[in-house]
Amino acid sequence: MSQVAARSRAHALLPVPSDPTRVGHDWLGTLEEVPLFEGLSKRHLRRIAKLAHIRRFASGSVMVRAGDAGRSFFVLLDGSAKVNRAGRRSLRLNAGAFFGEMALIDDSPRSADVVAEGEVLALTIERSGFAKLLRTEPALRWRSLIAACGFGSFACFWTTVTFLLSGPQYGFSQLDIGLFALVGAAGAITSLAGGRALDKRPRLRWPATGAALALLAASYLPIGLGGAHLGAVSLVLLIIGVLLMDACVQGAHVINQSVIYDLLPQARSRLTTVYITTMFAGGAVGSAVGAQAYEHWGWTGATLVAAAFPVLGLLFWLASRRHETAA
Repeated sequence: MSQVAARSRAHALLPVPSDPTRVGHDWLGTLEEVPLFEGLSKRHLRRIAKLAHIRRFASGSVMVRAGDAGRSFFVLLDGSAKVNRAGRRSLRLNAGAFFGEMALIDDSPRSADVVAEGEVLALTIERSGFAKLLRTEPALRWRSLIAACGFGSFACFWTTVTFLLSGPQYGFSQLDIGLFALVGAAGAITSLAGGRALDKRPRLRWPATGAALALLAASYLPIGLGGAHLGAVSLVLLIIGVLLMDACVQGAHVINQSVIYDLLPQARSRLTTVYITTMFAGGAVGSAVGAQAYEHWGWTGATLVAAAFPVLGLLFWLASRRHETAA
């Protein structure tokens, strides 16, 4: 089954709600013991508890069968069950034991049979409901939208700056433009150290995100002046703006990932799918509207559109506050 199956020590009979279709807050202590949910806040545990159902299994019935796709997570509330693996000694699970937690994040085949010994009462959580919880998690939703705004701004800039650099003002070759892009890489690298520091101070993630978005919007002032025909000064301002812009985009991205991965560390693949898909959708929008803005209003229009993305991101950032600061 899973490593949790080894936790077969005896437990006192867990409380059973009078309404078998509902699971109350008295399950939070049980859920806290599951490694998959370790470190989650009470708020997140309450949301998971709402997905749970109570099921009864008759004596001798097979609760899960080896080889079947895993779709449910089980916590034994009353009774005991036996875990049978081919070629291994059977293992007994008593009230309070749990198994199948990895079924919440993938559909890998069950590795053993679990058979009820006498009547068994179990709490179950289905993978479909758990996946829906991940998709509707407020912090994941807002952080994905913040990422979409950051990457939208990034894509808007890098789509249109090639038009500026290859135009009459600079006359850069393709090689020159490629070398200029390396400037942005330097800015992105500087943000990694800040991300590691914030991992040790999670309470600073929310204000740091706001600062990154505000500075991202401000970076378009020197970037905009990069098209102002000020000679060498324009190029210097453009480089300064690019360094700041890339550092802010990458910094916000690192913080976003820290926040969403803390929601459920062992479900990173599913969290990443939602997050990255939303982020790249924002990038596609940024690239498209940036090209249109440059065609109609030139470099000034393109930079204003790029700056609008982090301003929108600040609204999403404000909306995320109560979800990230709740206990």
